[in-house]
Amino acid sequence: MAGWLRRGRKRAPSGLTLFAVALSVCFLMIASAGRAAEGEIRGAVHAEGLANSDLGEGVFDGRLDFEAEAGRFIIGGTFRAYEMSDETYNPRQAFDEPLGIKHRYAEFIADDLAVRAGDYFVTFGRGLVLRSFEEVVLEHDTALDGVLGEYRAASLEIVGVAGGATDRISGTQAWNHNVYGMRATSSLWEVLRIGASGLKRHQRRRDEGFSLPESTSNFEDVVIGGDAQAWLGPVTITGEYAERDGDYYFEGEQDGDPGHGAYIGGTYGGTRLSLLVEYKDYHRFENAIINPPTCVKEHVWTLMNRVTHLVNLNDEKGWIIEGIMAFNDQLVLDGGASEARQGNGDLSHWEIFGQVDYVRSDLLSAALAFSWSREYELGKFTEHITGALDSDISLGDQVIEITFETQHTEEPAGDTFRDFFTTVAYYPRNNLTVVGLAEHTTRDDLERDTWFFVDLRLTIAGGYEVSLGGGTERGGKKCAGGICFDEPEFAGFRARFLTYF
Repeated sequence: MAGWLRRGRKRAPSGLTLFAVALSVCFLMIASAGRAAEGEIRGAVHAEGLANSDLGEGVFDGRLDFEAEAGRFIIGGTFRAYEMSDETYNPRQAFDEPLGIKHRYAEFIADDLAVRAGDYFVTFGRGLVLRSFEEVVLEHDTALDGVLGEYRAASLEIVGVAGGATDRISGTQAWNHNVYGMRATSSLWEVLRIGASGLKRHQRRRDEGFSLPESTSNFEDVVIGGDAQAWLGPVTITGEYAERDGDYYFEGEQDGDPGHGAYIGGTYGGTRLSLLVEYKDYHRFENAIINPPTCVKEHVWTLMNRVTHLVNLNDEKGWIIEGIMAFNDQLVLDGGASEARQGNGDLSHWEIFGQVDYVRSDLLSAALAFSWSREYELGKFTEHITGALDSDISLGDQVIEITFETQHTEEPAGDTFRDFFTTVAYYPRNNLTVVGLAEHTTRDDLERDTWFFVDLRLTIAGGYEVSLGGGTERGGKKCAGGICFDEPEFAGFRARFLTYF
């Protein structure tokens, strides 16, 4: 799609063409394998084309995930095609190769043993020692390329890893990570599970533009951790502690106290009441291949999600408390608070939030939510007060969903502004959805103050989903599990295709 946006380009196979060819070849290979041996074939195809009318640029982004299973063997992979009409327009901030195999792996599974070679994702405990994973929407990928082994015997489970990952931070710079480690877990008396993890990490920073000094680009450390989880009736308690020792590669520091990460959480699940309490303590602990608990409320609302607190794993302590009360089948109340401080006690963040869900009948339901938060930096704070209302109305076989959000922001200098975000989704049939998004801001330092986008989504028989949309979108921050992505503003047309097989 990107190729036709720029005149005078050389006639060369576009990403769309190459993606279609690769897709056809993969389908033929998978079909041949399926005929040769009894087994299961599964996967997904996702393609998106962007045409930005403001810039006169475009992007094609295609992804094929497939997996074939026959007996005890599994092979799979991911093919990615990402073609930009101009390298300066990179809305996904994707720095990998524009076309090629993103992941590939082969796995053998026995009754008590599993071995995987190639790319894999793995988590030790709560993610303090190791968590490699992919968040496709946020363009985050820390898959390890190497060998993963799992062995289970009665109540004992042992996991061993050896592999590497590349964390690209720009078009020329990247961190290369190599890890070797093991984790063992065991269940005791059906009410307690304990685990121990150890990891040797080596990381090297490289720049394709110039050579970095060995003393500032080559680091290694050792991480050792233990964790436990106990079940006491409706109460579950989880705790984990990990300590790292070795070189420290942030802010030019190479010596100092060992880093550590600590987490403890508890949940209570009753008939009507559910409670969550979490506490964290992180010091000199950040690394690309970990993803520990954030102890911050993850919001589903657009404006609340844009001001999510970003955890500082090098210097932060904090907690979150949340409760959910179901008064009956119609009324549910959710509320809580969170706070984060630096190691010296200075406040970094606090938030109070709540939500009420009400179901009047099969014809009407609604949700009302609010959030009041402050983010502190150098003794000054930015304050956000956000409210949201969502309502579903059924008109026979047709459904209308209306969402309205508003946010008041006060910046450290005293400047204030408001943001308004509205979504209207209309479902005239089971396979058709029409969505309209409108946003307005009173902020006066932007080129636009109003954005409007319309999207038409259709599900075709056979499980094919297509959508076509046009207009303007403000963009902004998207966060999930402590990982955030700043989506740029967009004006133009977007086409998407998705299917599973």
